[in-house]
Amino acid sequence: MRGFSKFLAICALGLAVSASGQSAYAAGDANKKEEKEINRSVELNAMVFPVFDKDREIINYLYVNARMLVADGKGVWDYREKAHIVRDVVLRAAHRKSVHLKGNYSRIDEEKAEKLFVDSVNKELGEKAFTSITFLQVASQELG
Repeated sequence: MRGFSKFLAICALGLAVSASGQSAYAAGDANKKEEKEINRSVELNAMVFPVFDKDREIINYLYVNARMLVADGKGVWDYREKAHIVRDVVLRAAHRKSVHLKGNYSRIDEEKAEKLFVDSVNKELGEKAFTSITFLQVASQELG
């Protein structure tokens, strides 16, 4: 009986080590994905988006740091050199159409914002240069 208990303990230990290795592997995959995104992206930091109501009255501001992902097969450095143009296009789009979450003036609607910004930048550049945008930080300051 004693030998069987040791066997069970060793099996349990092996399973625990195996499980922790799998989660470390999964975390490693996530880190590699984020690293790939960082390597294929253009950083857009310290942007300010006005939030306005249907009458276009400004009621809030969103302070945003984001990363736009360059499409596979495109030269990342070509678009990093054009980061000032990308940033300008995103800011102009945010001033034309408020990207706040419906019913919540202090949060960004990431889906709506992504579609607006990626489409606007690709239209301006005349090609499918970017595939997505990741909002890294979004802060809010409501006017009072």
